Amino acid sequence: MRISQIQELHALGELNTIDKKIEALAIMTEQTIDDIELMPMDEILEEFRKIEFIPKDTTPKFKFRHKGKRYRLITNPLELKAHQWIELQEVFNGDIIESLDKIIALLSYEVNIFGKRKKEDITNFERKVTDFASLKFDIAYNYALFFSKVYPELLKTTLSYLNKELEEMKNQLQEEALQKDGSN
Repeated sequence: MRISQIQELHALGELNTIDKKIEALAIMTEQTIDDIELMPMDEILEEFRKIEFIPKDTTPKFKFRHKGKRYRLITNPLELKAHQWIELQEVFNGDIIESLDKIIALLSYEVNIFGKRKKEDITNFERKVTDFASLKFDIAYNYALFFSKVYPELLKTTLSYLNKELEEMKNQLQEEALQKDGSN
């Protein structure tokens, strides 16, 4: 399964009607709804049994190949560049599945055969998002689990850092104001 398929399934919502279940099977098997409706019921049930899109091994893979390119995923918040942090705030709407292709595009970088980071062209973000829509879901899912644990901690750390900086700035301004008053 690819990210785009999982996003389509997610958009279906609850699979509480037979129509939605048929549409879900069409998405997962990349067949048309008409093809699914023509299948005998035992074949439909067998197709559902064969489908497994949540990986058994949830160990994140931080290196992967996709569309002939090699990528690494950011594992340390200190690796985030300012534009990535800002864009991450914009694209992550609280729904990891809906934002998964964008998150992977933001938090990955292309490497050469030796694992060295290639020069990044930040203007190609939309191309990366489109490319990653076809990324195998197991790679994205495992990283999403990792991301869902790291992201809230990253936000807390950032908030703590900003509060500390704000306190230091207030103290510095107070000291400057006192020095200014003392010299008058």
